[in-house]
Amino acid sequence: MPDDKLERLMAELQAIELWDRIQGESIPRNEFGCAGSVLARRIRRLEIIGEINVLLNKVDRASDRARYGVRLST
Repeated sequence: MPDDKLERLMAELQAIELWDRIQGESIPRNEFGCAGSVLARRIRRLEIIGEINVLLNKVDRASDRARYGVRLST
């Protein structure tokens, strides 16, 4: 399994979560533009979780599921 792909996806997921926290602390200048960005990040977050799920299920790595702390379906 390509661990580098898993690590890249996890890094992207963490970046999205960090960006959401930063945006939550500031006042948006353009509420409509901000809403679109939030929606795009939510969609990408779901895509990333799906990709991680596929990668981990391919080799049935239950230990990685716990290590990454991502709620994944079986």
